[in-house]
Amino acid sequence: MRLGALWIGNEFSTTAAGPTLPGAPTNVVATAGNAQASVAFTQAINNGGSPIQYYTVQSNPGPITATGTVSPIIVPGLTNGTGYIFEADETNLVGTGPWSLYSSSVTPMAPVTAYYVATTGTTGNNGLSTTYPVTLAQAQTLMRASSWIKTAYLLGGTYAMSAPLSLTSLDNGESWLAFPGQVPILDGGGTTTKAFDLEGANNVTIRWLTIQNFTQSGIYFQSTNGTFIDSNTVQDITTPAGLGNNAGIFGGLGNHNLTITHNLVQRVNSNGITCLDSNSTSGTYMSNVSISYNAVYNSMLTDSDGGAISTDNRPYLNTGVLINNNVIGNHGNAGNQTKGIYLDDLSSYTTITNNIVYGTGTDSFQIHGGNNNTIQNNIFDITLSSVLGLYQSTPSQPAGADMTNNVFTENIVYSSANPPSSLWTLSGISNPLVPLVDQTNLYWSTSGTQFVPGAGNGAADTNPTVANPGFVNAAANNYNFVSGPPAITGGSFTPISIASVGPLPNNGTPGGDFPGAPTNVVVTVLS
Repeated sequence: MRLGALWIGNEFSTTAAGPTLPGAPTNVVATAGNAQASVAFTQAINNGGSPIQYYTVQSNPGPITATGTVSPIIVPGLTNGTGYIFEADETNLVGTGPWSLYSSSVTPMAPVTAYYVATTGTTGNNGLSTTYPVTLAQAQTLMRASSWIKTAYLLGGTYAMSAPLSLTSLDNGESWLAFPGQVPILDGGGTTTKAFDLEGANNVTIRWLTIQNFTQSGIYFQSTNGTFIDSNTVQDITTPAGLGNNAGIFGGLGNHNLTITHNLVQRVNSNGITCLDSNSTSGTYMSNVSISYNAVYNSMLTDSDGGAISTDNRPYLNTGVLINNNVIGNHGNAGNQTKGIYLDDLSSYTTITNNIVYGTGTDSFQIHGGNNNTIQNNIFDITLSSVLGLYQSTPSQPAGADMTNNVFTENIVYSSANPPSSLWTLSGISNPLVPLVDQTNLYWSTSGTQFVPGAGNGAADTNPTVANPGFVNAAANNYNFVSGPPAITGGSFTPISIASVGPLPNNGTPGGDFPGAPTNVVVTVLS
């Protein structure tokens, strides 16, 4: 007989063999991704005489399967950190063929988004995990060289800094963050000038760090855009007497889109937080600046003519400055011309709202030559201050900068001591003052001698309310209200919450989303 032939009567006929199952794919290669793998393979030479309908790959352990009509096939749903091997098969119209040989093992991992820094870090490590951390300087070098890793996580411990970390345009987009749940301390040892020195670096974030024992500033920045300074503790900045123009957090010329928020600044010889543009010939200015939800305690310890929070606008170009919801306690010696909030040298178009200022110092507030500033819904406890405020023009006042539209309204002015005979000190220098719009504020003294807000040296309130605001315990700097905010004739007062003041908790996960609101934040208000 002949294979494939059949005799039918006197005739000879042939028949073709039918399709069969396909063979197994070969050359199976897996490439790990983030919680997934890409599995490539070569189609079997033998498709069983039938078109391949689809391919299947599956993992071990698992199995986790995925199908597709071309190579490679993505297998999702894998566990990062677990090793997997993969096999593949083919299905045609007849059915599914045998499995291939397994691929080599691969381990999915989350993408590397940061370098890790430790006090024990070395330049020989790659910095890609907490096991192989690098130094501060090496993290900067690595981020500059990387096109996409722009975050450094600092593990806990004390970093002794002999020189500032200088950031330039080569460091655009970098984030310097504390590792979640840990407290990295950058320590200048009382000899190093600054921890961070930003010159022309844009979109830099500094967050959750403790910065201490520097001689000029904790964080200094100039000519930046998009700087974000958040939830840091800056303390013990020992600026030498007479050096001036320094601060715990210090902004120099030409900063835009700046946020300084939720920081604790304490025990600073000079200014607490300063943003200035004091060069009238440079053409620089600052815009869109927010200084909010910070706690500034015991600033201006030895310096003079400065403030816990201060701004400067000598070119008279600044716009969009917000000073909001800060707590300021003790801002220097009354004899040193120290201010709680200081709008120096033509600072204009500034909104100051929901702040609490108390403790030692000369003035709770000063406007020096600027215009279009609004001071509203703040609490000024002037028990230990000389006067409420200084309203002063400047000899460098340009044409048109006539101090118009400065408004002081709907604030609470409180004292447990005898109030001064004049709440404001007025100083015209060489230019006549345009009167401050002072109206609709509440005043109260517990000393037995009451405020007379319409008397004394100018800037008299045209619609004052003299009434007890009903603080819970002003002597302990608790300015919550016993039974709601007081009534102000012709106006109103919104309670100020300090629950969001000071550093936010660092309880996120590396590379993940961090909390945008504090949880059970306790701010210790110093007396």
